[in-house]
Amino acid sequence: MRPESIEGLTPLEINAEHSHDFTMKSNFGEMKTDIDLEKDGRYQRVSNFRVTSLTDKGHHGIDGIYKNMNPPPDFIIVESKYLGAEEAVNESFAPRMSMTIKGRQMDSEWIEKRLEGSIDDKKLLKKIQKALQNNRVDSVAAKIDKKGNITYYQLDADGKVITDGVTNSPIIYNINKE
Repeated sequence: MRPESIEGLTPLEINAEHSHDFTMKSNFGEMKTDIDLEKDGRYQRVSNFRVTSLTDKGHHGIDGIYKNMNPPPDFIIVESKYLGAEEAVNESFAPRMSMTIKGRQMDSEWIEKRLEGSIDDKKLLKKIQKALQNNRVDSVAAKIDKKGNITYYQLDADGKVITDGVTNSPIIYNINKE
């Protein structure tokens, strides 16, 4: 099931006094990312869990795994972060992944531990695992700002945004790279 339409809706329109505000903004970010990546058929979502409503119950784990219909890379694994959904995100910089009890969100070990729970199809799971071993999977953070704009950043094996070596500025990930 695809996400409900959120066209024209911005996170600012979500009721800040609602008890599920954090979950709703997180859901908005995940839905916005799904719609953006699938809009032109370049990526196909292959992971199990998909947020389809602002009021869906929150979940822990990988937000989305997408097959690249025009590789490389073969797949991208995406963590969506709504600007302001957590303190570690700020408007002018790339998002930082949260530290969990079992390590940093989106680091290679964290992904490996959650991959099996994200893909039911065993053949597809093996294909993704092989692609990971062959460095044909990109880990990506999607930052959704207060206006609903998305900026993508590539993550390294430690779950940290890759920066350029000169200015230490985050490098924007070209989601449409050929």
